[in-house]
Amino acid sequence: MSARRHTAPRQFLHFLRVRHPRESPNIKSEQYSSTRSWLLVRSKLAIMGLALAAFMLPIRAIQGLFAMIVLGVLAYAANNWAWWWSPSQINFLIFTAVWTLLALIYLIIAPARYPTAAHKLGILVAEVLTMLFWFAGFIALAVLLTDVGCNGRRGQEEWGPCRAAIAGDVFAAFEWLLFCATTLMAALHCWRTRNERSGKHDPAMEVHTHNTHTHTSHV
Repeated sequence: MSARRHTAPRQFLHFLRVRHPRESPNIKSEQYSSTRSWLLVRSKLAIMGLALAAFMLPIRAIQGLFAMIVLGVLAYAANNWAWWWSPSQINFLIFTAVWTLLALIYLIIAPARYPTAAHKLGILVAEVLTMLFWFAGFIALAVLLTDVGCNGRRGQEEWGPCRAAIAGDVFAAFEWLLFCATTLMAALHCWRTRNERSGKHDPAMEVHTHNTHTHTSHV
């Protein structure tokens, strides 16, 4: 029985294997400097992608946790804001939290279990939409809270729905940042494979529950 560590996806390693300009006689000498700078940028992007891939499981877990927190606190705020209505800004973030939980089911399960359903453009669209929803939602709610004087500096902050809305808005802002990171990963993969016909998703965005693979050999 032998064990080996889970290695980086081959796509990232292939991303770094770019031919050096001096190895090709067709590349002019004045192009060397710009090409070298571009290779450096690509290498940094690949390293950043590897770093994010190593933390994909905790990132997805935190995204789900924050969505549930926002859903809970804003449901309380909506229910207690007034006896007959709740602000559309709060309602929209409640919708965004539910959307996120559904999107995470697709983003986690499809790449790992149903590769044919996890098209790289489908992953990108899900990430971009979720990221935009959180951005629009937390900005709109922040404006509302400022307009009604619910800013944590005056008497309004003692009102329960006000404090719940502030907490929900803070978590929504952090959720937006998390989806910015995963959206960047999906966008970089689509850009790197733009000339390929394959719709395969980025293996680095798969959620792995362990870092080792065990192989059994029979003698």
